[in-house]
Amino acid sequence: MGLPRMNRSIGCIQVALILGVAGCAEAPKMTPAQERTWDAFHKCSPFARTVNLIEVREDGTYRYTYSSEGENASFKECMKKEQGEALKAQVAFKFDPAVGALTPPDAKYLVRHAYLTDAPPPEGKLQGLPPKTTSFRANQSVTFFLGLNRSGQDAQGTFTWYRPNGSVESQQERTLKNVAGSSEWAWYTQVLPAARVREPGTWVLEASINNQVIGRYEFRVVGP
Repeated sequence: MGLPRMNRSIGCIQVALILGVAGCAEAPKMTPAQERTWDAFHKCSPFARTVNLIEVREDGTYRYTYSSEGENASFKECMKKEQGEALKAQVAFKFDPAVGALTPPDAKYLVRHAYLTDAPPPEGKLQGLPPKTTSFRANQSVTFFLGLNRSGQDAQGTFTWYRPNGSVESQQERTLKNVAGSSEWAWYTQVLPAARVREPGTWVLEASINNQVIGRYEFRVVGP
């Protein structure tokens, strides 16, 4: 079959299967990480004549098969390079002559992980991703786990926690240090303390990066 090419030699149903999404009324919507992988596959096609793409996951990781060991080595090297360059381009701050200053990238390109957990990782080197959780007990702290791709610039985060009746329980603001590091991304946790988690029902966390909303995360609080 060779390398699939998005919107060229493969149909909507096949793209949906590879991306793990349902429906074909419209072109499957990809995450920024999936976009980087698709683009990298296209640019690395000279090294991928026997490569068959099987799956591209939401985080941009992928599965494939190949027939030639030599070709596979060249293909992997090309993919690593192209994905890295695409990420740098997506998260770069750009000079806007209209305002005479650097402007932040679209927040969707900065976000690598964003979800709630009841098992926040300890400080230090991350040993593994914490589990996702959407159900908590009253008087139990709620932790938002956030992973941001490194952009070379700090980001400003705003985290607004809404009670079941829609009123604001807490609004937290912080600077997310994101300048340097040996990995492609940095991680953070934002906590709603147990003393503020009292009312049973469906709560919502609205998270914003650089004044751009990245998501609204619902969670259920049940009685003690």
